[in-house]
Amino acid sequence: MRITKLLFLTLFLPLLLIACQGDDAEPQAMPTLANADVDTDSSARTTLTPLPTHTPFPTLPGRGTLPPSWTPSPTGTSVPPTPTDPQPPTDPPRFTPESCEGFAPDFQNSVESFTLGESPVIAWREVEDAALYRIIIFGEQEQFLLTEFTEEEFFNLPAAVFTQEGRYGWQIEPLDSIGIQICPSRGEVLRAQEP
Repeated sequence: MRITKLLFLTLFLPLLLIACQGDDAEPQAMPTLANADVDTDSSARTTLTPLPTHTPFPTLPGRGTLPPSWTPSPTGTSVPPTPTDPQPPTDPPRFTPESCEGFAPDFQNSVESFTLGESPVIAWREVEDAALYRIIIFGEQEQFLLTEFTEEEFFNLPAAVFTQEGRYGWQIEPLDSIGIQICPSRGEVLRAQEP
């Protein structure tokens, strides 16, 4: 804290004194350490060097300001015009119709309704390029209840997922070897009944 006060007094106090003198006051010499004779002898004296006075920055003759409408532009180069109706980038199609053409629920091997406490089986047609299938089960209010993965074209759903009578939905998404969905999802409805 003492160093901060000492630094403040040494640096800012002389500047404050100069600023308070006004323009008509004659500059006085301020003590500096630039030309001080440093000696350990107590009889050593320091010489005072006057601080330079501020001179205003000269204005250049014949240089006016530019009008506000002036805009710099490069010379000798032509800039291609910006299209007025830019087209959005086109992405390649996300799904390939030829491999997804037959993908659908397999109604012959799936159950449509079941009794609570049973494990219903769902099935679908194979997608040639699929490495995995993501199975999503959701409730009547469209809340997600289960997400599972399988390499097969069927799945036995756990009975514990179905806690009450009603309608449940299932959805299948074929995924490639890095987990990207390759076909639109397909699904169907299951009906759970009391025993």
